[in-house]
Amino acid sequence: MESFDFKKYHVKAMNASSEEEKAKINQELKDVYASLDEKAQKVFNEQLHAFLLKEYAAINSLYQGATNNEQVTANN
Repeated sequence: MESFDFKKYHVKAMNASSEEEKAKINQELKDVYASLDEKAQKVFNEQLHAFLLKEYAAINSLYQGATNNEQVTANN
């Protein structure tokens, strides 16, 4: 089964210096998807979904930690 490196695109987009550069990175990812057959597109979508859920969970965890820390600090 093919494995897609979404982290590579994510890091490139985070470090992009402009919206134009981000758009080019996004198009690059769309081009990869378009080049795949139907079966590989399904795998791509499943892996992308899993990657996004993992990233969202990490961001949410950091947010919750920061929010809880702010509440503790405010109460002291």
